[in-house]
Amino acid sequence: MIAGTDQLRGSVSRKAHVAALAEALTRAGHEVTVHTRHDDLTARLRSGAPDLVHAHCPVDGAAAAAHAIDVPFVFSPHEVTGQDDRALRSADHVVATFSAQRARLVAAGVARENISLVPYGVDLDLFDPDGDQAERTRPQRVVALGEMTPSSGFGTAVAALPALPEAELVIASEPYEGAHAHELRDYASSLGVADRVRLLGAVPHAEMPALLRSADLMVCTQWESTFGIAALEAMACGLAVVANKVGGLVDTVVDRVTGIHVTPRKPRELAATLQRVLSHRSTCEQFGAAGRDRATARYSWDRVAEETVYVYRKAGAADPEVLAQEAMVAERKRASRLAAQG
Repeated sequence: MIAGTDQLRGSVSRKAHVAALAEALTRAGHEVTVHTRHDDLTARLRSGAPDLVHAHCPVDGAAAAAHAIDVPFVFSPHEVTGQDDRALRSADHVVATFSAQRARLVAAGVARENISLVPYGVDLDLFDPDGDQAERTRPQRVVALGEMTPSSGFGTAVAALPALPEAELVIASEPYEGAHAHELRDYASSLGVADRVRLLGAVPHAEMPALLRSADLMVCTQWESTFGIAALEAMACGLAVVANKVGGLVDTVVDRVTGIHVTPRKPRELAATLQRVLSHRSTCEQFGAAGRDRATARYSWDRVAEETVYVYRKAGAADPEVLAQEAMVAERKRASRLAAQG
């Protein structure tokens, strides 16, 4: 497995995804070796004699090295950019993490039959409804996570706040300082809600569950089409989610089941939706409980690893009967898990 950095621990991102997936695959009995950009990949792959190479970044030579030793090459682009073109063309199979990304890959020329949809996973032990809660000083709390950039849409959340007199908006984002952070503070002041907007900066991953548990709901206002791991972590903590109808949020957040979808950059629509959900505590709780159930059933790392192994089998041109049997076994396991939860 090839990551895009020499450091595999940290915030939820590509590197954390690679680390968690590698651990889940290891738990399932597979031997996993993680290489980084800084390794001499060709030499290491030749000496390691892997059964398959799975790259999570467009590393020059990775596909060539895999094919030179006659093993399949699987590529997870995470983002669809021009830098990925060579890896996409060279891959025996491509992994998309959400439906809109799969559509973009098809538009980029990747054959649909060579793309599998395998989402990110979530640590269900860390992100759990039970546990410590961060302190709060207002009757209602709305939390938002993301990078401190305009495309995170935090301004839309701030614009909705005047309609929510009992609520505070807590934004965990980095960088804490910078041009956009100052603009956001000035905007909150102009709306008279500066005292109800808190910019926390970066929150350590281990402390994030306590922050999520302290909130009534999460708002996801990002404009860009990304997976939206923050929404998944909130759902795992039993939190209702109000999310823009973009990217992976369309897959993760089930409208009117685990939360509500809204139109990006529409503060009045967002304000009305937040008012409606926050004014009915039972609705928040129902969405939150359904979100936890969905996270447990669909997004555990063990299930993600299981589906990833199935992709590996497809990339390696395994016997179709073997694939069918493995799919049947996987489905039975999922059904058993759902029955146990019910």
